Amino acid sequence: MSPMTRNVLRALTTVFTTVLAITVLTHIMVYYQNKDKDGEIQGFDEAFFFIAVSSITGLSSDIEPDTWFTRGIVLFVMFIGIFWLPPRVSEMLSLWQDRSPWPAAFEAEANQSHVLVIGDLEYTMLFEFLREFFCEDHGIRTVNTVVVVMSERSPGKEVAELLSDPAYVNRVKFVLGSPTSFKQLGDVDASGAQAIFLLSSKAAGTNAAKEDAAKVMIALAVRKYLKGHGNPCRSVPIFAQVLLPETTLHLEYLADHVICVEELRLGLLAKSVMVPGFASLLQLLTASIPDNTTQPLIKVAGRYKQEWLAEYAQSMSHEIYSTRVSPMFNGVRFQKAAQVIFQRTGATLFAIRVPDRNEDAADSGDGRIMLNPSNYELQGDELGFVLASNSLVSTQVAFLAEESVVSLNPQQQQQQSPQRSAFLNLQPIVILSPAEPSPSQLDDLARFGSVYVVSGSPLSRTDLARVRIHRASCGIVLANREEALSAAADVANKLSLAGSDTTATATADAPALLSVLNIEALTWANPDFFLSVEFIHRENMQFVGDSETIRINEVYAQAFLRPSFMSGRVYTPVMLDTLICQAYYNEYVLEIMQRLIFSHGNVVHALGLAKLNEAGVDAAAMVDGDVPDGDVRDGHVFLVEVPARFHGRSYSSLFSYCCFNHAAVPIGLYRAVTHHRQPLWYVMPNPAPACVLREDDRVYLIASTRPSLQ
Repeated sequence: MSPMTRNVLRALTTVFTTVLAITVLTHIMVYYQNKDKDGEIQGFDEAFFFIAVSSITGLSSDIEPDTWFTRGIVLFVMFIGIFWLPPRVSEMLSLWQDRSPWPAAFEAEANQSHVLVIGDLEYTMLFEFLREFFCEDHGIRTVNTVVVVMSERSPGKEVAELLSDPAYVNRVKFVLGSPTSFKQLGDVDASGAQAIFLLSSKAAGTNAAKEDAAKVMIALAVRKYLKGHGNPCRSVPIFAQVLLPETTLHLEYLADHVICVEELRLGLLAKSVMVPGFASLLQLLTASIPDNTTQPLIKVAGRYKQEWLAEYAQSMSHEIYSTRVSPMFNGVRFQKAAQVIFQRTGATLFAIRVPDRNEDAADSGDGRIMLNPSNYELQGDELGFVLASNSLVSTQVAFLAEESVVSLNPQQQQQQSPQRSAFLNLQPIVILSPAEPSPSQLDDLARFGSVYVVSGSPLSRTDLARVRIHRASCGIVLANREEALSAAADVANKLSLAGSDTTATATADAPALLSVLNIEALTWANPDFFLSVEFIHRENMQFVGDSETIRINEVYAQAFLRPSFMSGRVYTPVMLDTLICQAYYNEYVLEIMQRLIFSHGNVVHALGLAKLNEAGVDAAAMVDGDVPDGDVRDGHVFLVEVPARFHGRSYSSLFSYCCFNHAAVPIGLYRAVTHHRQPLWYVMPNPAPACVLREDDRVYLIASTRPSLQ
């Protein structure tokens, strides 16, 4: 029984017992008075009616107030009704109004599965999570699955409206409870869940450390609950989302998959200026865009005779799928296998997961993901990762029939050069910020070299000129997250669960947008300057560049058709909310994304180990044994111009040339088209083999070193 129910029952019991006690006393006294006078004996019901009704309303009753006792009772009851009863009734009504309409438990129906989502969720985060989770591209797994949202606070107005949406009313259930209570975890059947998601509030602002500490505590509570109450023959994966990179170290053994919002956010922004369009390319590959979204776009583009938009819409549907590689490739080099698979299925094999073949390995599930490993021969026990339009295409990779593979192996001319140290930086980086970095932050920046911090604001053109923005090769504008999210947090604390999330963040991108206008005004004479912008609110992407390429009614798809997104110049952290959901369907997508962004290693772990070494702790034993064997080397992402001799030829010919001559695997194109009399760049993940290459095309490659295509 809830505390609210107990309080209401206590108030009702107090009123009822008081009236009952007065009735009993009145009945006894009237009984003896009438008995002495040989009058009519009144029953208990008449006495109760007299006390509860007649003494207040004046309605006729068999008991008349004609004696000093009955008149005194009437006055006493009136006194109670005026001074004592109203506060009690008010208390009951107040408790009833404050009651929670949300249940405190969840019970799955027969043959129904569920996943548990824990956290104080903003509207945008929950909407993106549910849209991705129930996307039809994930097949029948979602047909009979319920998402149970558990939080210690009641949802706000917008979140409540989302939960009552006809599309989710029977598929999403909200439970009010504490995830650190074993009893309440049992009430939502946490041990029977298919997966448990721990999502962090983006409105934490300056309280990010407290938010992460709470997530660590919840992860510890959930892990201990599953250990003591779960089925030993069945494991429940835990997906955790944290804000600070340092927190990932605490969750390595508490959660199965950990996403650090700040680490991926800043890493992706940095990668997007080194490899233009990379942020949009990665978002398209990690988001589920069903055919019922892309096919209408292709038809509309055909109706308006915009072939470039049709090929972009066609490439939007490509995602990352895992599959076993056909036994026909046993003993074959990775690049050779990738070329054959692309020629025969149109899918691009760009990475593999190599299991730990050490007989002394403690966990047979241990392994390492490698991007286009050079000098690696497939052995048949690897798990391949391909770019494909649907899961059926990826399945074909596992069942390719035996054909001549050796004949497809021209002489390889691999070009190799020494890899740079993770902390070696030869590119000058200037940070323009109104806030002074802390001494510890300055210490960390000094480890990389050629990093300069200038006090100033991008809202001032004078400050931008001081840092020579007009001579820079690229720039990054970060959203003003601290002020915006702190303001959203204040609103969330008042309205609960960020009830006004969309209105709180709609204008939060104003400083970033003004910074963009200032930078564009100072760099207009530099056509090679590339600017990457972060927006908190996805709708604000329309204010950068042209508003639309084509207008459609689908709000979700419209965001992918904005020129600023197509060219990879804008980024919104909302993709991280869909990424954690993708990890539920594709177990290794998080690690693949981290490999693509941080191809030189985990900077946070490396920096932490360096600090431990300086403090006198031997960190060598703490290093993960994630090192390639022999001369096998991991790949990195590069954007390279397509050689002139391939203009007018098919994409498959370029694919074969890159695989055999440079040990590089192409994963997409970055091409330009004239739109509204201006050049518009857009990304194309995994083009079709017959796609004709054009002048100015650039190709995304995964290779161990930057290739020089000729």
